[in-house]
Amino acid sequence: MKRTILLVLAVVFAISTFAQNKPVKIYDINGNIEQIQNYDSDGKKTKIEFFHQNGNTKQIQYYDSYGKKARTEFFYQEGSKIKYYDSDGKVVKKEFFYQNGNIKQKFDYINGNINNYSLKSYYINGNLHSEGSIMLKERNGKWIFYYKSGEKEVVENYSNGMLIKWKKYYLNGSTKRIDIYDLKNGKISKQIIYNPDGSCKENYFKNGVYKKTVYSDKEGRYIHTKN
Repeated sequence: MKRTILLVLAVVFAISTFAQNKPVKIYDINGNIEQIQNYDSDGKKTKIEFFHQNGNTKQIQYYDSYGKKARTEFFYQEGSKIKYYDSDGKVVKKEFFYQNGNIKQKFDYINGNINNYSLKSYYINGNLHSEGSIMLKERNGKWIFYYKSGEKEVVENYSNGMLIKWKKYYLNGSTKRIDIYDLKNGKISKQIIYNPDGSCKENYFKNGVYKKTVYSDKEGRYIHTKN
């Protein structure tokens, strides 16, 4: 009953403050702040801020000039937060943050479809960890992974959710290893391993079963074959 009276009083107060463009504060039965509503000079809602019981911000809902939800921010007790960006009622972007405020992950949805999106993940130091796209809940196209220092580490290529090529780099940018997969069965068909000096060995497979290895020098000249 007490909570109902408080809510009614808050609504009455909100109506009286529209013209003054002042925030409306709503409290729970214990006197703790629950939410703060903000309105423009025309009485249109612009923002609502919700609070945890300890007084820390729990959620902020933003509205556009037409009164539609424009963005929602969720805050966790430990300080990390997620941002949702809405367009015509569809979530088009989602962001996760580390406790230090640096971005952790960023999702960009295609036409509001949560099964199709591009994804970027970051190290806590702010450097990019990986980036790629998801189609129908499966990895699609090129995915790139980075060393914590920022250099490219691995590049993966997908076709219809199937890994078709995997390539790893040394820190200096030179190629370290390449795995190639059979489009028919998804099993590895060839693997090239490069030494720091550029020499390499090529492992060949059939239906995922090892067959032979071909060795070459740093100039790409054939050395010998091992079966």
